[in-house]
Amino acid sequence: MTLDLPQKPTGFTRKMTIHYNFGGGKGAGLFEIFDPNGKKMPFGYQYDTQKGGLTGFTVPDDYQPRLHLGRAAGLLRAEGGSMSKLRPECRTVYGHAMPDTTALFLIRDAVLRRRELIHGRLHNGAGGHCAIGAFWDDNPGAVLNSSLIDEVAAVNDSMCDATPQQRWKKVSQWLRWKVRVLAGATK
Repeated sequence: MTLDLPQKPTGFTRKMTIHYNFGGGKGAGLFEIFDPNGKKMPFGYQYDTQKGGLTGFTVPDDYQPRLHLGRAAGLLRAEGGSMSKLRPECRTVYGHAMPDTTALFLIRDAVLRRRELIHGRLHNGAGGHCAIGAFWDDNPGAVLNSSLIDEVAAVNDSMCDATPQQRWKKVSQWLRWKVRVLAGATK
């Protein structure tokens, strides 16, 4: 797809789709971009003021998809092979993963919207999800680092004999603690 943009794009607007305030003047946000006629553009904009955070325009396409291939089931080009030890249904994709700190806020929010978590896989086909599966159910266009997927999955799967409600309680407690630590809280 070719898209000609003016040198100074007057009339273009952006709409924030998500924002996180990490405290201490640090934050992250995602924007949709619209042309002067209000048509959504096929690219977006993101910023992350944390150390190592990415800022700039994002262009999802076959070469830089911001879509988890476990959900797309091979509709996009993949490098192939499993990228997660604990969630082998995940696949490696081209593109930049969102910062782990931003992802943890979103994972926490996705888990807190539910009251149960399954064990050992992303989705069970009956509406159940593990913590990472819940995140991707709520954020199907997101790309995560494999180390973060495995860290969260390890906590999720550490209670083999727990009920889905007990697993949810422990994982949500851990995510709340992890987010507090990332935000600089002392307790």
